[in-house]
This record gives sequence, C-alpha cells and structure tokens, in this order.
Amino acid sequence: MRILYDPFLPEYKSPFGTLVPGEACHIRIRIPKSCKTERVFLVLLTEKGEEYASFVMPLEKEEGDYDRFHTIFALPFEGLWFYRFKVETENEKFSLYRQGLRDTNMEAGELWQLSTVPADFCPPEDFYGKVMYQ
Repeated sequence: MRILYDPFLPEYKSPFGTLVPGEACHIRIRIPKSCKTERVFLVLLTEKGEEYASFVMPLEKEEGDYDRFHTIFALPFEGLWFYRFKVETENEKFSLYRQGLRDTNMEAGELWQLSTVPADFCPPEDFYGKVMYQ
C-alpha cells in the first residue's frame, strides 16, 4: 500500500492553487495503518531551500486500512514556498517527497510547491481563462 497525497484533490489540500498571506491552508495525508505511524510533520521550506517551519500533523481519523493526518497553517508573506513530509513510525523515520504529479516516494523525489500572492493581486482581464507558459 502506498502513502496517499494528491494536492490536486481538495480532500488532501485546500484551497487549491495560490494562497494569500494569512489564509488558512489544510493539508491531509493518508498513511497505511500497517506502517504503525507515530508522528507526521509538514516541513515548510523557503524559496532558497531553508527550513522555515515544521507543523505537527495529528491523527485526524481512521479510514479503513489508512490513518488520515491533518494540519492547518498560514503563510506569513507572499513568495514561493516548498514542502515535504517527515514521518516517524514504530521502526523508522523518513522524509516523503513528490514522485511525478500525484504520487509519493520515500527519501527521494521533488518537493511540493506553494505560492502566495498579495491579497489585492488582480490578474489582467485579458488573461482570464487563458494558459500562459514561461
């Protein structure tokens, strides 16, 4: 069984997309009960890759073969942020990273990304509903 986290689904991350400073962000992760998880942390990093904060993710609910962990946090200022998970089980500790767009991987992979923009940010009307590449 895999550890489940998909930031494209509101059951794992909400709100979807860009945040504004101070806006509450909910993150949930599902870990198989067979892992015997004792503690989970969301580790937040700055754009420069420096660890900014670590949020405890208490057990929220048991769902079949999975335990669901949850945290709520807010980012203090606009910018680019990254995150990973740190999991402590009965037998080991490991970091959890992104593999591809929607999978997780232990000890190797990419960081997930969060962006914050000023509360008064308003994109030009010509860009509504369009896709822009850079």
